[in-house]
Amino acid sequence: MSIKIEVFLCTHNPRLDILKIVIDSLAKQTLNHNDYRVNIIDNISNPPILDNACQPLKSAGIKYRIFVEKQLGNAYARAKAFEENTAKYILFVDDDTELSKNYVELSLKILSENPEIGCLGGKLLLAPGIHMPEWLKSLRLFLAIRDDVGDNIITKFSKKWTIAEPPSAGMAMHAEIGESYLNMSHLFPHIGRKGSKSLRSMEDNLITRQAADLGFSCSYNPNLWLYHHLRINRFKFWYVFRLLYSQGVSESILKRMLSKNQNYGLFNILQTIYDGIIDLYIMYTKGASYRALICLSARHGGIIIYDLLHNDVKINYTFSYSNIKIPLYKRLNNFKSLFLGMIGKKIKKLFPGIYNLIKPHFPNKDILEVKTISKRGVYFLANDAVYDMTITFLNSFRKFNPDIPLCLIPYDEKIEKISKLNNEYNFSIFNDKKIIEMSDNISNIYHKYSIPHTYRKLCAWYGDFDEFIYVDIDTVILTNFDSLFNFLSKYDYVASTSNIDTARKFVWKDSALNKNFLSKLQFDYAANTGFFISKKGIFNISYVLNIAHKASVWKEYMELDCMEQAFLNYLIVTSEKSYTSLFILKYKMSWLNIPTEFYAGHKGGIVKDGMISFNDRNDPVLMIHWAGEWTSKNIKKNNNGFTDNLEAPYRDLWMHYRFLREKK
Repeated sequence: MSIKIEVFLCTHNPRLDILKIVIDSLAKQTLNHNDYRVNIIDNISNPPILDNACQPLKSAGIKYRIFVEKQLGNAYARAKAFEENTAKYILFVDDDTELSKNYVELSLKILSENPEIGCLGGKLLLAPGIHMPEWLKSLRLFLAIRDDVGDNIITKFSKKWTIAEPPSAGMAMHAEIGESYLNMSHLFPHIGRKGSKSLRSMEDNLITRQAADLGFSCSYNPNLWLYHHLRINRFKFWYVFRLLYSQGVSESILKRMLSKNQNYGLFNILQTIYDGIIDLYIMYTKGASYRALICLSARHGGIIIYDLLHNDVKINYTFSYSNIKIPLYKRLNNFKSLFLGMIGKKIKKLFPGIYNLIKPHFPNKDILEVKTISKRGVYFLANDAVYDMTITFLNSFRKFNPDIPLCLIPYDEKIEKISKLNNEYNFSIFNDKKIIEMSDNISNIYHKYSIPHTYRKLCAWYGDFDEFIYVDIDTVILTNFDSLFNFLSKYDYVASTSNIDTARKFVWKDSALNKNFLSKLQFDYAANTGFFISKKGIFNISYVLNIAHKASVWKEYMELDCMEQAFLNYLIVTSEKSYTSLFILKYKMSWLNIPTEFYAGHKGGIVKDGMISFNDRNDPVLMIHWAGEWTSKNIKKNNNGFTDNLEAPYRDLWMHYRFLREKK
């Protein structure tokens, strides 16, 4: 018989005595044991969850599975659940929630009889023997205690939060909502709790937002109930303060990421402040304690601080100063950074605990505190065989980046001609033979007969630059790179493009997904490795060598015609490092001013005076990338770039930069 509902228990370092109570409650459910299965998602617990923890399920004859999700965070654990689901319905259980005996059966019955309901929940009661302080009771909803909603069924369709919306603990839902949730993977690094380090939330709200987008309602049913075995330390003032502040930040992030209008402006921030004042006043009239009001203020403070520091009020006015035209909004934002930096210093002095909580959201950390400035630079890979392409790249790069340090990684030993350019274009040459040899050895693992030296891109992690950008030379650079390094304050690795369905074939073969050596999220990342931003030393040499041998068993599923691309993707997505791409940040998280890489196969570009614009896109251009165009069937192949290739796409742009300095 097929499974009708899958139960997923997501956990990270649980209290083993409480976990046993939770699993016991799952083993005693009234639903036919053939109709449900229990799945434990172990989010890298230490010690890990072992099979003996499921003994009550085994004794009751209930099917179960244990999975490990190596990316820390509730958002990732729930994504893993959706990936492993096989049933029409899903039920989430936290590792401290004890279900009533008919919870699974009743959830299945309600969902199957009411197809309009997408997400379902009930009462969350404080477990017997646990007593909440009086001052905190007005905030108990924020601690996932829902014992005051009433005894009437409430079903509502809304794209905003309502009391019918269930928290993740005890949430039952249609499986198709999970498929929609997986498409929002760009949000996972920013929401949901991550062990004890982050108290952010809202991954459950992301689920219910996807339900609404699919046309489903949310429902509260008082006949569903569970006990919540809260930790006593969660009743402490400072924990609750941090929790509500983090929730405010999470609310702001989710609002921004799901909104089609990203230009919030000053009015919206004032509206947020007004809403906070009204909320506090209502709580005050209901008799909330002063400690509760302070904590609630932290929630609204989190929203306001994040909004204020991530929204730029743009004024369409430009003034001149010393013959330099400066948009007024840039001046305002510079002043905002300086002003907030001064506030940060005062908070740090008077309230160090609060300062440490809000510090990650202040811009321009150098204003807040003195810190060592990282050595930044750009790497490129070349040899004499691509001399003309290299000159084109260097001319364009130095036009927009005259001062950024530049370093050549030799593709092979044939760099006599190209090395003579170092004085004109001011670049150094990478010469660590040990690292170069390691890179070539890894290439040899994957390519036995014709060894491509593109694996030498690995050298970038072991060079002189603390923060670096790697870029291929079959490009024309059309912007300054300085601001791109700022993404390294949040991520360890930032590609230019990723998560493009039509480009996945250049990284993985279609058969790779069915082999389960990568999750769907990892598989879908499929980044182009012709451009990436990263940090020195995030991978030690032994780790990279170990991964190279480990991944080689899957090489038949890698698209090795694209050389190092599959291996670098595997290295990044299977690590515990944070990664994204400019494509995700721009088009899925709506950071609209991020410059975009354009593939030379994208038609419709208008070339003028060494720049390019597109009628169908109004995006700032990072670079034009001719990846694959050099070997096109319609183009004569040689090592002179496009000098003799009259049919090449955007040849005028390439020629402009190839002979830029000769013209001068």
